[in-house]
Amino acid sequence: MKGSRTAPLGKVDDQYLDHTRYDAKAAPNAGRKSDPGGPEYKAFDLVDVRSPAERAIGVIPGSRILDQETYEELLQADPDAPIVFTCHFGERSRAAAEHFRQRGFTNLYNVRDGIDGWSRTVDPGVPRY
Repeated sequence: MKGSRTAPLGKVDDQYLDHTRYDAKAAPNAGRKSDPGGPEYKAFDLVDVRSPAERAIGVIPGSRILDQETYEELLQADPDAPIVFTCHFGERSRAAAEHFRQRGFTNLYNVRDGIDGWSRTVDPGVPRY
């Protein structure tokens, strides 16, 4: 990941995902990053907190929606495993990351500027709205 800055939520960092390290096509599961063995190339969950209607407009490949099923799965996951949250502009995803931080999760990230920022800086093929 690049362009990190500390968010005012403690351990939640607002960051852009480094698209050169993100390989949704090679990922065996939704929201996971493939791991070619490099020390900086770790698997993570990419969780989209937007509504199904918003996701119908455009998604970051490999992300999964934060529905009840995903929420329950995440609560059962390793609290040190990296989780990256995204939404439209980054505010709802920051709130979701904070929600998980308060439940003891330690390796949380927010896609700064959300899918809108992703569309502008990483993948212009993802529609803006």
